[in-house]
Amino acid sequence: MTRKAAHFLREMWKIILSITLVMCTIVISLYLLKKVPSYIQETEEKFYSTVEESEYALGLRIFLPSYFPEYLIWPPSEIKVVRKPYLTISLVFLSRSHSSPSLVIHQIISDNKNKEVDLDFMEPKRPFQRTQVLVGGAKGTLIVGVGEDGKRWAQLSWRTVDRKIFVIANCSVEDLLKIARSIH
Repeated sequence: MTRKAAHFLREMWKIILSITLVMCTIVISLYLLKKVPSYIQETEEKFYSTVEESEYALGLRIFLPSYFPEYLIWPPSEIKVVRKPYLTISLVFLSRSHSSPSLVIHQIISDNKNKEVDLDFMEPKRPFQRTQVLVGGAKGTLIVGVGEDGKRWAQLSWRTVDRKIFVIANCSVEDLLKIARSIH
């Protein structure tokens, strides 16, 4: 082998080694970025197409009702996740008759029972009834009133072990209670 050929092979070896090192660095960096907690790499508000996609992205199960009245459209028309000030998952369901929002389920993830979550969602703006009800053994607050749209809305909120749940609906109180009590 001539000197030129040996020099050429050494240079090629250096180039191949350099490319390999760069590729390994990229692969390791991408792997480590995947390990960064989602709250650092995600934006504060994100929309998802399916419940499954949002559960996978969040790494937690979204509570869904097992009772679902026929006048509502499944799947949710909107699945929104807001990360601050609390991780909040919002599911919006449309009415079959008007294609307008008729059921909204908010789930605020927080395992600290003492930290009271006080968020104003679509709570009826002019409430005319406020009562305490039981939802799966937990004390809940039922508010019935007139919303900003002039329609009758009802909201039921309660706390589970790791989240506060708000169910807001433009339906009868009986249906709202059935929906809420079937959420798991």
